[in-house]
Amino acid sequence: MTLNWPTKNDYDALTALRNRPGTRKWFLDDREVSVEESRRWLRDMPRPRDALLVIRESSSETFLGSIGWTNWDTSAGTATFGRLAIERSGLRRLAAKLGAPVSIAVDAATALRDFAFCEMGLVALDTWYAADNTLAAKVNASVGMVVTGPDSLVRPGGQLLPITRATLTRARWIGHSTSACRT
Repeated sequence: MTLNWPTKNDYDALTALRNRPGTRKWFLDDREVSVEESRRWLRDMPRPRDALLVIRESSSETFLGSIGWTNWDTSAGTATFGRLAIERSGLRRLAAKLGAPVSIAVDAATALRDFAFCEMGLVALDTWYAADNTLAAKVNASVGMVVTGPDSLVRPGGQLLPITRATLTRARWIGHSTSACRT
């Protein structure tokens, strides 16, 4: 599995994945986005403050989804991680090819977590996910995120979205991780 900046060839696949009802229901803004609006956002994304990376299967370059962050504050050493969405059809093809279940979401989250501490120099990363998103809860727990409590956010239409907040500090990552930064 690889994580890369999206190319123009990825824009429409990312938009289609984002606009699927089963994906967008987990976003704070759960409205569909237009293809043009999405292309413009992906092209003009304020990198590196915000990022959306494409997840691909290494050998075949099969599109598997996205993951990223928002609000990278280089002076504070923090960022908010999320934007994880998996293309289930690509995941099924990969699992059939390997003859075993695969954990692309966990693998991508682990890779991004390690990149955050090793390359971005973060002292803490945080996230939030819809409180009833059990898959997101499992992925976050598997990479060491610690739940800091319930909260809620207001969607653009005015409805409250119950969320769970979680964080991971560099110290906790170092104490519990088998990963290490290359020196």
